[in-house]
Amino acid sequence: MGFFDKLKQGVKAVTGGSAKVTMEWEPKDVAPGQLVGVKITIQSTGSEVKSQGVFVDFDGDETLLVPPIPTPVANPGQGEPVDLMNPAAPPAAETAAPSEPETDTNRICSEVFTLCGPFVLGAKETKVVEGKVNLPTSLRASSATQLGCHYQIRGRMEAFGNDPSSGYKDITVVVKEAPAGDI
Repeated sequence: MGFFDKLKQGVKAVTGGSAKVTMEWEPKDVAPGQLVGVKITIQSTGSEVKSQGVFVDFDGDETLLVPPIPTPVANPGQGEPVDLMNPAAPPAAETAAPSEPETDTNRICSEVFTLCGPFVLGAKETKVVEGKVNLPTSLRASSATQLGCHYQIRGRMEAFGNDPSSGYKDITVVVKEAPAGDI
């Protein structure tokens, strides 16, 4: 192997290009606390790859609408307004018209599931890893709009440099409502 071949392999490891990772899961729509079957296929893109294991990352974010906060403004040219009933009180400030509401996104869950331990993937070799992951029971239903809960899942092989992964894919969480009258 020449110098440039070694350099190319080093670049692949650092960028996560040492292997191609794809992921499938069943069922497509999931429920809180459900066991989800996953299948991760890993293929070496060139030389041998040493892995510390195969993992599934499951993340959830919630996006909320944040109400605008009024901003105090000065009274140019008029001095500070004074409370005539209580001249010792601090001057009252006027407020600017509230701005538009903004959104805020918070991480509500982040789980890492181990599917297998360390292994060596030979040059141009393909490995399929299957297993089940148990989703958290505290999940809320996915939202079809920008606001609400959104979940993503990915398969990942831990290796030197940037971990090769399937990339995050959206996954829908469905929460069944209790029948009316049940409390």
